[in-house]
This record gives sequence, C-alpha cells and structure tokens, in this order.
Amino acid sequence: MIDVAVFTGFFALSFVLSTLLIRLGVPRLQSDHARTQPLPESRSRRVFDLRSTGFWIGFFETLLVFILVVQAEFSALAIIIGAKEFVRKDQIVENPSYYLLGTLVNLSVAVLSVLAARALAATL
Repeated sequence: MIDVAVFTGFFALSFVLSTLLIRLGVPRLQSDHARTQPLPESRSRRVFDLRSTGFWIGFFETLLVFILVVQAEFSALAIIIGAKEFVRKDQIVENPSYYLLGTLVNLSVAVLSVLAARALAATL
C-alpha cells in the first residue's frame, strides 16, 4: 500500500514539475516567429487550466510515461514521441527544437520521478 502512495505522489510531482517547466520555461526559448502564434491549447494564461486540451494531453502523456517506465517498457515510449510527431508535424517543422525540448522535459522528469519513487519505495 505504501508503494502505491509513493508512486502516486511521485506521479503528481512529476506532472506538476513538467507542466511548470513546459508552460513557464520552454516558451521563453521559442524563436520570435513562433512566439507570435501561441498554440491553441496554450492561449490560457493559467498554467493548470482544466478546460485546456493541452492540460489533459500533458496529464495523460506523463501518466503513460510513468506507467511504461514503472513497467520497464522503455521501447513503448516511442509511441508517445511518434503520436506527438504525427499530430504536430506542421508545428514541428516550424520550430523542431521547441517541441523536442518539451517532449524531452516531460520524459526526463517522469523517468527521474519513477527512479526516485523506486528508490524511496525500496527503503520503506
């Protein structure tokens, strides 16, 4: 039961941290051209906008990454990157480093959170 609480807590931490980094940090790195055209799901000034599709996409992306890493299904992480490339191909062509950085931030935070959760669960 403690393991479930630890992993749930680290998932929540992972989602909040990656959302903050992506919504507040990554947009500052965009080129001037890309900054003039915000994404439809990013037009809200609120970081955690429950009505935003971007919020829910990010939530489920983080959840999938977290579950796949917990289950050691690392090759399945390619599905997330492939789906994002398929849906965002036009925006990725305009500013590939921005989208790559956002994806890598989310993957990195989720993977590090799983590793930390595993280490903590092992000590309890």
